[in-house]
Amino acid sequence: MPPSTFAPAPTQSNATPSVQSVFSSFRRSSLQAPAFAHALEQLPASFRARLAHVVPGVNNGFSMGELAMPSRTILAPQHFSKEQAPLITAWKDKALEDGFAVGPFSGREIEDSVGPFACVPLTVVHTPATETKAEKNRVCFNASWPTNVESGSIGIRSINDELKEEEWECEWLLINEVKLLLSQARSTACAMGFDLADAYQQLPNAPWQRRRFV
Repeated sequence: MPPSTFAPAPTQSNATPSVQSVFSSFRRSSLQAPAFAHALEQLPASFRARLAHVVPGVNNGFSMGELAMPSRTILAPQHFSKEQAPLITAWKDKALEDGFAVGPFSGREIEDSVGPFACVPLTVVHTPATETKAEKNRVCFNASWPTNVESGSIGIRSINDELKEEEWECEWLLINEVKLLLSQARSTACAMGFDLADAYQQLPNAPWQRRRFV
């Protein structure tokens, strides 16, 4: 049986780490590099070449490509309303508890320890309630800020604008199509599913790029 790509999440310490360690140390996640290496060995050569960055990313942190580091500190404007502030606070508290975020640190502490930094604004995406589902409010990073119009005066492009474009095939299926696909699968077929938030929070980012993710 192949090894699991996930292990029990690391236990979080109650002690707040130093600013220097937060911006320079690898953040250990529950992802298991040997399991990913084993899985990649089963793929065709073309896929292995395209996904060669996965194991180093698990071991050392995933790079977002050639991101420009700020020459001065850039504070993002608030991207949520006063009424949504409790949602942001609850998200922050849970992120700290889960080890997905660390701090809080003052801007001066960060600048004195690692230099200028750029903020990624938080925003709330609201999904209205339906007859079968309650309303949902998701806290998201707005990696598209600043816009192209704003970037000139702010002095830095958005993370999304700096990312290298790549074409990846993605097929969306309706629930009935998924049910049909699973009903016709062989007994040896394997399937898995993870919420995007779970996957996103498991990926450790590269320490040398963290000044763009404050």
